[in-house]
Amino acid sequence: MRMIGQDLVDYVTNLRTRLDFVAQHAEVWTFDGFKALFMPRTDPMPDEASSGLGYHVGKLGLENEILALVYPDSRGTGYGMRRFNDDLRMEFTQCEEEADVHFAHARGFIAKTSSAEVDRLKELVSLAYRKV
Repeated sequence: MRMIGQDLVDYVTNLRTRLDFVAQHAEVWTFDGFKALFMPRTDPMPDEASSGLGYHVGKLGLENEILALVYPDSRGTGYGMRRFNDDLRMEFTQCEEEADVHFAHARGFIAKTSSAEVDRLKELVSLAYRKV
C-alpha cells in the first residue's frame, strides 16, 4: 500500500515540476491566421520535452488559436512538430520535401526536422498551415 502511495506522490510531484518547467520556458508564436507553442531546447532537457505542452495551451486559454506544437526531438538535435488537438489545418506533409525535414507522417499530423534555427522552424510551421 505504501509503495502505491509513494508512486502517486512521485507522479504528482514530477507532473507539477514538468508543468512549471513548460510554463517557464514555452513561447507562443503568432502567425498569419494561427499560433503555435514552441518549447526551446534547454540544458538540462526534461525527459519528455513535449510532455505538458497541451496542458499549458489550455492554461493559457489558447485552445482555439494554437494549431501546432514545436518541441525538441528526443532522438536528435532537431525538433518535432505536430498538430495540436489534431487540427487538420496543419498538414506537415506539405513540408516533407524540404531538405531539413527527415520525416513527415503520411497522415500529416507530425514531422521531424534536423533544423534547430528558430526562423527556419517558424518557416516550416508556416508551410504546414492550410487556410480553410
